[in-house]
Amino acid sequence: MRDKIQAALEQLDSYVQYGNVRNRSDALPQLNYTVFCRKTAKANQGRTDLTVYWEVSIVRENEVPMAEVERYLETLGNIPGLKVAGDPIQFWAQYMDGTKCQLEAVALSFVESRKRRLS
Repeated sequence: MRDKIQAALEQLDSYVQYGNVRNRSDALPQLNYTVFCRKTAKANQGRTDLTVYWEVSIVRENEVPMAEVERYLETLGNIPGLKVAGDPIQFWAQYMDGTKCQLEAVALSFVESRKRRLS
């Protein structure tokens, strides 16, 4: 699933990173980027299903336009096996340390359900 998400995100943004980019200046070629990672996973009681939650964060200088958020939701929601999670979309804004540049980030949650085979 990671490769499918990465490929879809690269259609939307030229700077896509898996994992955490905080405190890594080499991972931030510019202020506008997208980062994604697995957030949580849980098995059902029968241990035959595994639900994996993915988080995609869009970071932009000044603000993230809602039209862009909608494009991300539509593009990622069209990946087979991945659905938009019922979590609220989270927004936050902050100034970059040592600058007067404001960034806004949007966190989107997606859910992947996987069938597991028990041996």
